[in-house]
Amino acid sequence: MRIEKCSEQNEKSSYQVSFDYINDQGQLTTYVKTFPTQHEAEVYSMNLSAKLRNSLNMNQDEIHTLNSIYEEWLEIDSIRLAKNTKYSYTHHYERFIQPAIGNMDIQEISYPVLQKLFNTFANHSASTIGLIRSSLKNVLDYAQKAGYISGHCLNLIYVHSDKKVARRQMYLEKKDFLNLCDHLQDEPAVVAYLYLGYYLGLRRAEALALCFSDINFENNTVEISRQMDFTSKGKKDFKTTTPKTDSSIAVLPVCSALKTFLLEYRTIHPYDLIVSNAKGDFMVPTTIHHKISVVVKKLGMDFHYHMLRHTYVTNLMRSGAHPKTVAKLARHSSVNTTLNVYTEVSQVELQTALDQAFSNE
Repeated sequence: MRIEKCSEQNEKSSYQVSFDYINDQGQLTTYVKTFPTQHEAEVYSMNLSAKLRNSLNMNQDEIHTLNSIYEEWLEIDSIRLAKNTKYSYTHHYERFIQPAIGNMDIQEISYPVLQKLFNTFANHSASTIGLIRSSLKNVLDYAQKAGYISGHCLNLIYVHSDKKVARRQMYLEKKDFLNLCDHLQDEPAVVAYLYLGYYLGLRRAEALALCFSDINFENNTVEISRQMDFTSKGKKDFKTTTPKTDSSIAVLPVCSALKTFLLEYRTIHPYDLIVSNAKGDFMVPTTIHHKISVVVKKLGMDFHYHMLRHTYVTNLMRSGAHPKTVAKLARHSSVNTTLNVYTEVSQVELQTALDQAFSNE
């Protein structure tokens, strides 16, 4: 099956779907159908391929539902995902995909079926729809690798959200960071959580698992070797696991500002786990973020914890550190990730500067 772009005399383009076949007389023949847009050609090609596969299927009586393939994916292919990521994908699949099309034969999941399904998600946020799409893509990709289908049309699906979400801020000024910490002074463990993000660039799962025993105050270093697994339903089931990638495991230097804070914090915090409740147990992520969100709303800030990691990278880049050095400190597997983070923040700052400059005109 081929899709080719054709230019016409009026400079308009069309797209031809074609494939070769043997006709009833035993002659090699080419089937051609033309469409005004590439999207229409791709949809037609995908649906026609599905029909041809069904007509040639040697096991037409054997049905593989999307749910059965999902169970195979869980057992065989989901191992490549970090536990917290896997939990997010399985949650969205089981909540949104499974009830709607989970019992359908994989051969019947066509473009119209998927587009109609995603049209029903318009009242959800763009981020939620993105997670739904990613969760389904994992299963469809596995189905293709396992030979149940030769391809799928998820990349053709138009995703729309009625909830228009403004671009989130990705950089936190130091004065805003200190102001946030000041308003949370009655929650010292929460402040410690923020400090670990701002001065070490830790991901939330890493910050929630860090212990004082991981820090060498004499050498001013900290060992990052585990993260919190909060995929369980109850707090009693929380545990720590090894990070998914080798680059996430590292010994990092501790700056003087963080060292000073942690030494003072240790005088009032008797437990090894740095971010813990009054009993020294893990803090529930939703609880700690609720405490932060109450203050953030009061201050009128746009804040999310991953902003601290972006801020960490940006501050290092602004200081003149070499991108490879920043990538190592941030424990990025590629320096391109580091540069993308800095570029993303910089573009937001450029737009903010422009808006402020011409706000009175």
